[in-house]
Amino acid sequence: METTIFEPGGRDAILKRIQSLTNKSTPAWGKMNVSQMMAHCAAAMRVPTGDLILKKTWLRIIGSMVKKSMLSDKPWKPNMPTAPEFKITNTGPFDEEHATMLAVFNKLARGREAVKVYDHPFFGKMTFEEWGRLHYKHLDHHLRQFGV
Repeated sequence: METTIFEPGGRDAILKRIQSLTNKSTPAWGKMNVSQMMAHCAAAMRVPTGDLILKKTWLRIIGSMVKKSMLSDKPWKPNMPTAPEFKITNTGPFDEEHATMLAVFNKLARGREAVKVYDHPFFGKMTFEEWGRLHYKHLDHHLRQFGV
C-alpha cells in the first residue's frame, strides 16, 4: 500500500514535518516563501473537503493521463506548474498561516468523514485512497522544498 495522509504512519510523518517549519524556513527551489507555501497547501487540501470549489478545466484531458504518474512512488520534480487558484501572493504572518495549515491538514486527515468531493478539477474522478495519496505527495513535495 502506498503512503497516504489517511493512514497513521503517513499522517504522523507529515504532521511532524509541518510542525517543524519555522518562519526562517527557506525554499530550495521555487518562488514561494514559507507562508505562501503553507497557504498554497492549505488551499489544495480544501478541495476534497468541499471547502474550496474549483471549476473543471479542459486540462482534465491531460490530468487524467498524468494522474497515475503523479500518484506513483516517484517524488515530484521541483518547479511543477500549479492551478491559478493555488498561486498565493498575499499571506498573513507565519504563525497564522502555520496554524491554518495545521487546522486544514487535521480536518482532511480525519479521513472518510472529511472527504466530500470525489471529482478533482484537473485529475478527474478520485477515490478516497487517491485523495490521501495525492495530498501526501503534494505535502511531501513542498516540505522537501523547505528542507523538512
